[in-house]
Amino acid sequence: MKKYSIGILVFVFMLVVSLGMTSKVEAGLTSTQYSALNSLLTSFGLNTNIIANVQNVIASTTTTNTTTTSISSGCATGYLFNIVTGNPCPPSTGTTPTTGGPSYPPTTTPTTPTTGGPLYPPTTTPTTTTTTTTTTTTTSTNGCYSNQTSVYPYNIQNGYQCVKVCPIASSTSNQAPLWNAATNSMCPIVVIPSTTTSLTVLAPNGAEEYVQEETVEVKWSTTNIPSSNDRIFMLLNYYTPEGVFITNTKLSDDYTVNDGGEQVKLPTTLPVGASWGNNFKVTIGALNDAGASLGSDVSDKNFIIQ
Repeated sequence: MKKYSIGILVFVFMLVVSLGMTSKVEAGLTSTQYSALNSLLTSFGLNTNIIANVQNVIASTTTTNTTTTSISSGCATGYLFNIVTGNPCPPSTGTTPTTGGPSYPPTTTPTTPTTGGPLYPPTTTPTTTTTTTTTTTTTSTNGCYSNQTSVYPYNIQNGYQCVKVCPIASSTSNQAPLWNAATNSMCPIVVIPSTTTSLTVLAPNGAEEYVQEETVEVKWSTTNIPSSNDRIFMLLNYYTPEGVFITNTKLSDDYTVNDGGEQVKLPTTLPVGASWGNNFKVTIGALNDAGASLGSDVSDKNFIIQ
């Protein structure tokens, strides 16, 4: 009857252990737990081989380590440049072993008892299985993310921004380097020269002599201001005999077109503080449609109105 009860107890115990292993044991027993288990089984008078088999079942749990490489930061294995920012990716850390992994079991050889119970740790070496999962981003052979620019805009090979079509530069500054995903080549860098506009007074430009209410022709020339520009203004400047500026008045009530010349009539009255004589200059200027200056100029020297 005793042997029958012990047989049932051992069967139930091994069944529980087997079910526990099937549900994946995450951590092994400590040495204290092994000793307690060994004492319990020995107290039932079980054969040492049976006790060793039970411990071997417990120790043979498979450990799975999962390593995931993510590109949430924009860098992943094989990426020279960040696919999100275009900045260089840091070099890979750590070294890949040429063969095998760490030594297991430990290099220290367990001591085999000369007498007594079964060997601890068990003679059967637990199996360690390492699974590495790498999550990467699908990129086309040109280093751009599936030829798209809306998700990850930068080339992982050179860091240039990816585009489907090279744009036509429309600014005065250098175009930033872009990578054409369709042709797998860098877009040409287009430099548009800065456009400078200017206006120069030609007449009256100094030493001319006129009389009051005389009709004279004001002339000018322009650079990079279209002839269609119709916002040319003309002013008559008044100075003291000592050359101090007093004020100015319009030579024409309206703007005129940029055709290089305009007929105007000189005044018959003077503002306060001004006098007739060699005390006059003209200012001519051009504005764009937004009212910004495209250039202006003043006569080089005074001219005379008597």
